[in-house]
Amino acid sequence: MAWPVDPQNLDDLNKVRALMASAERLKVQDLVTACIRRISELEGRQFADPIERRFWEIISVFEELLTKENGRTSRASRTREKVKRVGVVQTLNDLAASSQPSGGFHRLVDAGLSDYLFEYLILENPERFTPQAVGKASKRLTAHKLPLRRAA
Repeated sequence: MAWPVDPQNLDDLNKVRALMASAERLKVQDLVTACIRRISELEGRQFADPIERRFWEIISVFEELLTKENGRTSRASRTREKVKRVGVVQTLNDLAASSQPSGGFHRLVDAGLSDYLFEYLILENPERFTPQAVGKASKRLTAHKLPLRRAA
């Protein structure tokens, strides 16, 4: 579907969020999703390291979903605090090692945004993570019948 304004052409977060609010009001879900994706790109562009950039893009998507769900600005506070303490890579290693998926796993899958799962970030960059994290990420995706490669 062609939209009057393509979020990919917007570089201002406030304008993308305003477009998303209009799309939500008009119930144009594919435009809402495109806006969420664009917000994540804009939020991530400040990071030079590709792992950190993708991590913060994922967090941004999760927080947009939380905000929508809660009706107010919501943050992944515990994850943000952990990153401050131990860094992005260790946070991801720890999340992958958990016996249960992260809080955002099911939200992202249910919203059709499974390409934003931490597990894909880990599998795409195995050299940066522990073998245990890589193995658990693979098993988690397989257990939830998701492909081991992120859809482009």
